Formats: sequence, C-alpha cells, structure tokens
Amino acid sequence: MPIFGELFLSELLKKPILDLKGDNLGTLRDIIIVKGEPLPVVKSLIVSRKKKKFLVPWETMSIFNKRVM
Repeated sequence: MPIFGELFLSELLKKPILDLKGDNLGTLRDIIIVKGEPLPVVKSLIVSRKKKKFLVPWETMSIFNKRVM
C-alpha cells in the first residue's frame, strides 16, 4: 500500500515544471538532496530548458505532487 504523498523520482523525471502563473519553466532533470536530521532534505530541482540547465530552489516551490508540479 503506497504511503500518502509518496513520490518516486522516476515518475517525475522529464515532467514539466510550472511557475505560479502556470507557465512552463522547463523539464525536471534531477533533484538535489542534502543530509538532514532526521531525514534527507530536498534542496533544489535541476530543470532543463532549451538545452540549458538551471536550479530552482526548493523554497520557491509551492505545489509539488503527481498532478500539479
């Protein structure tokens, strides 16, 4: 039985990342995770757009789930 709110990176890779207005920022390429206590913490998303990669700080994310990213 899946845990409530459970997300797998493999399900999210290559999905669009949208800003608050709904505009496409790019495609999710990876997630940066750092050591935290008691669990690791998501630091940033690596997003690609037009063959360029940039970081989106996790703090700027307002919704992150399977339906809306």
